[in-house]
Amino acid sequence: MRRYVVAFRRSRWLMAGIVIVITGAALMLSLLLPKTYEATSTIVLNTIPGAFGTEDGEAQERRLATLNSLLLSTEVTRRAAEQVPGETSDSISSASESTVDPTSNLIYVTVSDEDPETAAAIANAVAQSSLEVQTERDQEQFEAAAQSVREQIAALGDDPAATDQVAGLRQLLTEYEAQAAAPAADLDVAEEAAVPDNPASPRPQRNTVLAFFASVFLAILVALGRDQLRPRIRDPRELSQILGTPLLAGVPFVGRRFGRGKHIGAMAEHEAYQTLPAALELGAPPDTKRLILVCSALHGEGKTTVTARLGIALTQAGHKTLLISADLRWPDLHESFELPVGPGLSDVLKLRARAGVSKDLLTATAHKVAVRGPAGAERRLDVLTSGSKPSDPARLLSSAAPAPYYLGARRSLFRGISEEEEEEGPRAGLGSR
Repeated sequence: MRRYVVAFRRSRWLMAGIVIVITGAALMLSLLLPKTYEATSTIVLNTIPGAFGTEDGEAQERRLATLNSLLLSTEVTRRAAEQVPGETSDSISSASESTVDPTSNLIYVTVSDEDPETAAAIANAVAQSSLEVQTERDQEQFEAAAQSVREQIAALGDDPAATDQVAGLRQLLTEYEAQAAAPAADLDVAEEAAVPDNPASPRPQRNTVLAFFASVFLAILVALGRDQLRPRIRDPRELSQILGTPLLAGVPFVGRRFGRGKHIGAMAEHEAYQTLPAALELGAPPDTKRLILVCSALHGEGKTTVTARLGIALTQAGHKTLLISADLRWPDLHESFELPVGPGLSDVLKLRARAGVSKDLLTATAHKVAVRGPAGAERRLDVLTSGSKPSDPARLLSSAAPAPYYLGARRSLFRGISEEEEEEGPRAGLGSR
């Protein structure tokens, strides 16, 4: 979960942009699209005994399916178009649809149109026309059945042996004639379509809510996919695990802020620089002097700031500290203390190559900077600037190693120094390179 939270935090602005764009687009489309109104009329199939007795459930379902398939036939839409001015059979067929509810023997006729009154008029016209067409079809069927019975009765004639059969046919003929006189008595309009008050589509509120949740889901997928395609070190703990070395401190990036935010950022940065020397003290053997190298993979990542702030913090804690600006390409350490760039390290290296090193060379070259310690006590911080910029810094630094006391180091955190060398060196140093 922590990994996912970090991925979401990293892509929070991208996620917010996706949600805002998709939700806003859905809202704008919903407001700009033309409104459509829906009107529904209801046809009911009454379960009454007919010429074929009472229908069972399966027979009723088949009859409902048959009625639904014939509901929007060409003849029905043509008659409905005659009742609604300005409409045609094709326009009514494309705007109408019918559905069946077999549990309640209902058929719903739903019509969509940009005008609510037209939608209601078409729905009622389709329902009424379907009843008329079905009535005519039933009447034709019963008349055809009655004619068939008449022919059977005529064929039997006055045969005494067929008296009972003729009586049964005459009773059946009476039923057919009655059904032909009043067909489709089991179909009726249960509810006429009313003029709708609100549009069925678009629905801005519904569409906006659906678009919001869909965009949130899409934004989560994009954030997780971006985290997989572009992996990064998410936090200091992960960095320490990858490098296999302890993390001393994490200095936050404090950009341009105003008001309370600027004050809080400055406090967090100050606390980080106070934590760094404490971590160095705990990580080094007690009562030892050490050489600390501050470096980075790229230029402009804060080496100068870290070196200056760490040197001040060590001096305030009572340690004799020497800052060495070993960045001979882009020297900035001298600007942090408002010191001249030379003489400095490059000048000392050139002098050593020509005349060797004297014990007073470092003392004469290093600048003294006053640092206010606890309770207002003034302490001294030594700073060796980079010196005049050489034409080939790499060649100058790769020359023969100087004596240990020249660099101002007696013990390194990364490698030991012999006791003979330790006796010759003056004090601990901090280098920015």
